[in-house]
Amino acid sequence: MQEPGAMEAELARMDTRFIFRRILTTRDTGAISLSPEWWGPPDRDIPLPPWLPKEYVDRLAAKFDETGFAGAINFYRCLNLNWELTAPWTGAKVAVPTKYMAGEEAMSCSYTGVQEYIHKGGLKGDVPGLEEVAVVAGAAHCIHLEKPEEVTEHIYDFIKRF
Repeated sequence: MQEPGAMEAELARMDTRFIFRRILTTRDTGAISLSPEWWGPPDRDIPLPPWLPKEYVDRLAAKFDETGFAGAINFYRCLNLNWELTAPWTGAKVAVPTKYMAGEEAMSCSYTGVQEYIHKGGLKGDVPGLEEVAVVAGAAHCIHLEKPEEVTEHIYDFIKRF
């Protein structure tokens, strides 16, 4: 496990608004990295797409300026602990009616094996209640911001059946 403080110190050296502009607008398919090559020059302007208002980034950055990144980073630090704590439910299936949605350009969807898992039965095996898979074209991680009407329509069409 990574020692607390190292990653936080790296991020503290960067402008929080720049961090969120880069992360929220990326269409890179590799993992987010702290390497200077991934981030690019810290003084470069990263234009915001129409779906990402400056006020949203400012509000998000202000919160992280207050609290730091420890809480967000700790989510990843405790992934192994989460597996240990949820061990009693290993193999449990999600049997309730389910719809899975993801942006086709989401970084996590580009990881090795993810597409096969989603579309060739792996997800359905773990989630027997899976009724639909919706891949939102032209969207990445923030599908609710990038394609709000389409996401709302998917959700509404799914829940109106019940």
